[in-house]
Amino acid sequence: MFKSKMSFITRLTRNLIGGKMLPQLTAGILACQNGSALTRLNRHLVLARHFGILEGLGGMAVVGAAAAYYHHKKLDRLAMPGPKGSRTVERSDGSRVIYTMKDRELMKTVDPNLKALPDLVRKGLKLSQNGDMLGRRNTQKEGAPWEWIQYADAIQKSKDMAYGFRCLNVPIGQKTCIGIFMKNRPEWILTEMACHVFNNVSVPIYDSAHIDHIVHIVNETEMPLIVVSNGKKAKILMSRIKCMPKVRYIVTIDAFDEPYLKHAAEENNIRMLSLEELETLGREMPDKPNVAEPKPEDVATICYTSGTTGLPKGVILTHGNFVSAYSATTLWPEGKNPWQPGGAMISYLPLAHIMEHYFEYGVFLHGGKVGHFRGDVSQLLDDMQTLQPIVVPAVPRILNKICDSVDQELSKSPIKRAIFNLGIAYKKYELSRGVVRNDSLVDKIVFRKIQGLFGGRMKWMLTGSAPVSVEVMTFARCAFGCVVTEGYGQTETCAPSTARKKLAIDA
Repeated sequence: MFKSKMSFITRLTRNLIGGKMLPQLTAGILACQNGSALTRLNRHLVLARHFGILEGLGGMAVVGAAAAYYHHKKLDRLAMPGPKGSRTVERSDGSRVIYTMKDRELMKTVDPNLKALPDLVRKGLKLSQNGDMLGRRNTQKEGAPWEWIQYADAIQKSKDMAYGFRCLNVPIGQKTCIGIFMKNRPEWILTEMACHVFNNVSVPIYDSAHIDHIVHIVNETEMPLIVVSNGKKAKILMSRIKCMPKVRYIVTIDAFDEPYLKHAAEENNIRMLSLEELETLGREMPDKPNVAEPKPEDVATICYTSGTTGLPKGVILTHGNFVSAYSATTLWPEGKNPWQPGGAMISYLPLAHIMEHYFEYGVFLHGGKVGHFRGDVSQLLDDMQTLQPIVVPAVPRILNKICDSVDQELSKSPIKRAIFNLGIAYKKYELSRGVVRNDSLVDKIVFRKIQGLFGGRMKWMLTGSAPVSVEVMTFARCAFGCVVTEGYGQTETCAPSTARKKLAIDA
């Protein structure tokens, strides 16, 4: 008897691995779309007996899949794509727009009160009721893995910085650019917010940029002030400071004790001060001038390319460009908005890149919070697991690495691979019916560990910058238990241009 059962399980495992019995098992899952839950479950068992798989692993899988099926009947489904064929309509001038646009006119803003980036932050303040906005990883205190800055505090800090700029005689208005040279951290966003208080232009510089590229960007924008993360970054600037004649101020976020560096700065007529000193100047400034709110046509940032094909090239983006891009995402016809008050996003892709920049302000617009990783990619998963983000930007390299790691683990056990294949088949079926979730029995049994890598609460992942293979995209959409979208965009479009269907399982 024992030999017979082992022989059956061996045959079943081989067939599952080869994909021969997946249609039969899937048929059990798809059985009877009408009638009571008990009737449906009974038909699953009848089908299972018919195919001779109500033993051992096969029986457990079918019963589990059946239970998961009638459970999901009560859940909300994402809206399926609209009209068949093209999802755009032609305008009178021959251009095409998404079919959900009622009047066929290009939309500048979804809300007349949203005209510039500062308006997005103020909207987040209201929606979140002054909730958490910017977070940093805290590895020192037990029980408090993240430290947060609330919306109102972030707005006040940015104003203190902006008034500090005025105390340094940095001019107000569009003719003045301010550099941001640091890794992702709350102060990156605070610096940019400070730029916009008096309608200055932010100029991000990649944390890993070559010094020749830095010199080119600084000189082309004629920036008088650069905010850096620490003494190391200041040292990079000082190594070529004679080549950047317009620079007069360097503000460092982290304190450092390098007297010779400050001495070198003084010799070159450069004033070096800490962020704390800058904020103190701003807070204590007498007769503070009125803020100069930017208009939609004003330049918000000059976003430089990474310089892979020569010197970096600057893309000029207005506040209106950003507001229009965020407004356009409200026209997506599929599903509910994953951004919500209090929901978290992990920030680890370079903020100097337009994609990450776009995502963060999108979170602020909806009252969410952004947790900035500690700066060490090897600890990124730990940061995600403590933050439990609902929105995760990604790049194909990360998805490929996760998929390869899972495949290597499954190669050690034919039974594990059989169960995993069955789980993928069932999740593909759910996706075809508009069901995207992470709480089914299949999720809990098969995909729990994979979803736990991202904290277990992820609702949306968007990947871009390079193509993703069909196999990897199918794996991600089934295993992650959330909407996974592949997008295409350019710096010139403030990141988003087009995106594949959210529920497609074959693209």
